[in-house]
Amino acid sequence: MIKAYNKIILVLCLLLYQSVFGQIKGIIKWEDDSFAKNVEVELLNKNQITQTDNHGYFSFTNSDKGDTLVIARGIKQIILQETDTLINISLERTKLDKIVVLGFINTPYKGAYSIIRDNELESMPQASIDDKLGVIPGVSYSGSGGQPGSATSVIIRGVSSFTGSSNPLYVIDGVPIGKGLDSSSLLDSYSSFSPISNLNPNSIESIVVLKDIAAASMYGAAGANGVILIKTKKGKYNQKTKFNFISEIGFQDIAFDKHQWMNSEQYMDWGAMVYAGKEYIGGRTDAFLNLASYKQQFIENMKKNGWDGETSTNWMKEVQRNKSVVKQYSLNITGGEKNFLFYLGGSYYNNEPLVKGSTFQRYSFNLGLGYRLTEKINLNFNGSITNLNTHTYTQGGSFSSPWSSSWTLLPIYPVYNPDGSFNIQNLGGNQWYNPVELLNSDYLEGDNTTWRSSMSVMYKLNKEIKITSDFGMQYQNLLEKSWWNQNSGNGKSRNGLFQQNKNRVIDYSWTNFMNYKKYLFDKHDLSVDLGISFEEHKRDDQYTSKFDYPEYSKPNLSNGTNILQSLGSDETWRQISYIGRINYTIDKKYTFIAGIRRDGNSTFGKNNKWGNFWDTGFVWNLSNENFINVEKTKINDLKLRLNYGIAGNTPMTEWGKLYYYKTLLKAESYGSGESALYFQSAGNDNLKWEESHQLGIGLYFGIFNNKITGSFDYYNKKTNDLISIVPLPYTVGGANAYYANVGSIRNRGFELVLKSEVINKNKLIWNIEASASYNKSKILRLNIETSDGINLEGYSKALKVGKQAGEYYTWTWAGVDSNTGYGMWYVNDIELETRFKEGKLTASEQAFVNDGKLYYDSKGKLVTTDKSIAKKEFQGSTALPIWQASLYNQLSYKGFTFSILLTGSFDYKVMDAFTNVWMSDGAYAGNRNQESDLLDSWTPQNPNAENPLQIGDLTSTNSMSSRFLRRADHIRLKEVKLSYTFTQNIIKTIGVESITLFIRGTNLFTWAFDKKLKSDPDIYSTGALNEGYPDFYGRGYYDFTSPIMKIYSFGISVNF
Repeated sequence: MIKAYNKIILVLCLLLYQSVFGQIKGIIKWEDDSFAKNVEVELLNKNQITQTDNHGYFSFTNSDKGDTLVIARGIKQIILQETDTLINISLERTKLDKIVVLGFINTPYKGAYSIIRDNELESMPQASIDDKLGVIPGVSYSGSGGQPGSATSVIIRGVSSFTGSSNPLYVIDGVPIGKGLDSSSLLDSYSSFSPISNLNPNSIESIVVLKDIAAASMYGAAGANGVILIKTKKGKYNQKTKFNFISEIGFQDIAFDKHQWMNSEQYMDWGAMVYAGKEYIGGRTDAFLNLASYKQQFIENMKKNGWDGETSTNWMKEVQRNKSVVKQYSLNITGGEKNFLFYLGGSYYNNEPLVKGSTFQRYSFNLGLGYRLTEKINLNFNGSITNLNTHTYTQGGSFSSPWSSSWTLLPIYPVYNPDGSFNIQNLGGNQWYNPVELLNSDYLEGDNTTWRSSMSVMYKLNKEIKITSDFGMQYQNLLEKSWWNQNSGNGKSRNGLFQQNKNRVIDYSWTNFMNYKKYLFDKHDLSVDLGISFEEHKRDDQYTSKFDYPEYSKPNLSNGTNILQSLGSDETWRQISYIGRINYTIDKKYTFIAGIRRDGNSTFGKNNKWGNFWDTGFVWNLSNENFINVEKTKINDLKLRLNYGIAGNTPMTEWGKLYYYKTLLKAESYGSGESALYFQSAGNDNLKWEESHQLGIGLYFGIFNNKITGSFDYYNKKTNDLISIVPLPYTVGGANAYYANVGSIRNRGFELVLKSEVINKNKLIWNIEASASYNKSKILRLNIETSDGINLEGYSKALKVGKQAGEYYTWTWAGVDSNTGYGMWYVNDIELETRFKEGKLTASEQAFVNDGKLYYDSKGKLVTTDKSIAKKEFQGSTALPIWQASLYNQLSYKGFTFSILLTGSFDYKVMDAFTNVWMSDGAYAGNRNQESDLLDSWTPQNPNAENPLQIGDLTSTNSMSSRFLRRADHIRLKEVKLSYTFTQNIIKTIGVESITLFIRGTNLFTWAFDKKLKSDPDIYSTGALNEGYPDFYGRGYYDFTSPIMKIYSFGISVNF
């Protein structure tokens, strides 16, 4: 009996021994002995994946001798031995930062990229995460104003296309969501939603910006301008359920605005100067000695126009809130078991912008699921639903915009009548509207619901082969409404005008990949990816406007008496791609990369739907070479990367290939009872792919035990067969242009990043990160025939061979003639200058000389005071900064963390598009308010004044020229943040894991290098794209867009 009992005990011990071995455990630490949390660990042979907890701990069951542990996607691999029951692993933090794996390709990305981690996005007060992109080297970012969630311009490594958007491709959890061309657009072309404004920043795990040819080789034509990968959060296997709650409230104001508007007293003084100026040029040389008399004349005229002699309204203050508030709340829940993980997140964001009555609200819900069905099959699902509600106002430069009206409406008029009603009659003319009244009666609303989901299945055929299938869909439904009331503003002439637009966008993508990965002879690592992908984009919209509304009727389509317009459109394009990639690494030193893809896209003409593209690369890990002696060189990491390839780009719209007619002529507008069908677009069956030839050279290094790390990237990107609009002669009838492949452009530049752990001692940690980037473009070829080589002139910009993309093209201001007070322009006409020198002027030209309008200035250059005989010229600058830089400092001590971020943009200019209105040199005297700068204008007593003689409607000096072109170089205090995380000793009694309090300031201060710069240098107008120009024409073009805001906020983050 005892022997039998002993046998049973022995068997149980053996079984226990086997089960103990099957539970492999490990602890991963960084090189500084701190715990490495959230690091992915895979038990390769058993298809099990987990992540380390906050103490670097992980575990697996059912492991065997000879199984392979893969740490952080291949940074380190360990073959399990019989005694390996507890494994201690050391990991280099810098190496983890360099591993990026694309959603559908299991091979680490070897191209140029930058990462924004979740801790940089957590609880950011801005409405959209794209504000963070401008910090990345090589990325030029510009916002379209302070209206929350509004469209942005994001350009990676320079302009590479003249048609449509230059924005990169956005991919969220493997689902391509386009470039923001038509994802959301309010009725007013100046107010568009950013394509990622519907994302909750607290639900994002990381943002990866792919910059080079490798991005396009993986994502095809849509990725030719770069790719932004957004990965949302997920739970972890074998993790207890965790909760994170974040609450933040902030207050905001204009970040940069140097405009100083005249009050009523100043306006009267300026009016006197205008009256005296008119008399002065009429021959009365003592006119400016009698300013008091002219001021009284001007006052009397203003009283005739309704001034009571006392009112001095600050219209800008009248339309602004006393307190502009931002609030947000989010709750994230994560967890997982042995074969199941989940993430659940919800958030509410509310922004009350600067202008009264405007609001922006976002409700979002996110769900992420992962399930290991078997050892061979993994299932994943990510889904989100977001609703955006915006209530705003008409923007842009129209008088119906309360914002633009507040800039130009005269201060002499009151907001309210004596009886308390709004003043809508006494405003100086029928073209002027009371902006405060418009904010109370007119509106522009948008309701945008977005549903996004992605589902993936991964089947592990064996330990070398994985098959992955990803299906993604995004559905957007946008309802927009605009109301102009019957009694004032733009709606008065139509007795009320209501507009409604319904827009629906659906994007599908289905990607299937097979990955083969083999480790050979301990020195060879082979990875092969083969795949096929399909994308479809559908868009349709319906627009209707009605007018003539009975008083007190509810604004909707039912109550309007007459239809003004009823329009609709739809569009569909599809793309199918065949993709192959190979990565081959020898002895962890030499990696060879090659990729090829064949794309078919429906947006091209029938003769060129298909394109073949490829890339190749080489990565040399010099730090693994024997001649790199760490002890002698102090070099811990050194890699050299080379790549070259050809990527395709498409217009992403089918209109370029189509011949189509449109019924757009409106009976009401053209005075007949019939609408008309007319030829709007000439198609092009030979329209073909743009081809981008890209060379990239990169170097990564880490020295002094990786206390200092950095990277340097050089690129040369040449895009051929650029698609652009080509004008047609009027004899064609109807259509005035068509799309064609017309030329090529080159972008060259470099990017430098340096990181340093300056101090890590006695719980004091100081980290510094600095970056700098340079990019300059050059147009190499344009096949569009024009007499002067100028193409696509608009927004004070144009295209010409040898010039930069979107270089400013306008008249060149020569300053003020100190003798006469007249404004001058450089003639810029070589033939005229030659005739002037040789005394062979024409009679009309000689008349200009005789009248004192054509002469040499004090610098010996030919100038004129009559702009009609001057010629435009390229100004040598664009609205895209050539140099960009950032400097980030973070100090941590015990529970305190302080960080400060400075950004800078240099060597570019911006154009205040409406400066000609508020710096009118007298042209709008008695009609529009002016900048107080005009009080420093030329008089005989002030010959060196900044501004010319104020002479009323006789002047053309206020017309657009380089006079209003401002140097935009600036340094911005982008963010300052102070946080404190309570120690466990303090919070353990209340049952939470951690509590962090923080206070933050965003866009706090801007140092502008040009004292004349009045408006924010990072502004962007979406109007250019809507008017048929390249969207980068809208960069640096300020047209009354609501300003960028600075935000002071504080909040709390709780984990439990």
